[in-house]
Amino acid sequence: MGDVLPAEDPRLAVVSTAIYQGKVRREELAALVHLSPTRFSHWFVEQTGLPLRSYAKWLRLTQVVRYLACGQPITTAAHESGFSDSAHF
Repeated sequence: MGDVLPAEDPRLAVVSTAIYQGKVRREELAALVHLSPTRFSHWFVEQTGLPLRSYAKWLRLTQVVRYLACGQPITTAAHESGFSDSAHF
């Protein structure tokens, strides 16, 4: 009956942007949202349902898909998304 989803924490957008820009160290991300690294890890899983490393990989994979959808070669898509080469993609 009228279930309401909780509002997304605005700090998640800050963290997602930082991850997208290549910052994936837990300590760095925790400092951005004023949490200890340990509390950040728990908070992040509560918000996303994924550990930080899994989320970062998922974000990079979605970037690759966007590049491929725009007609970019696989190697270019992999490099632009932070993979060292297409084999690591």
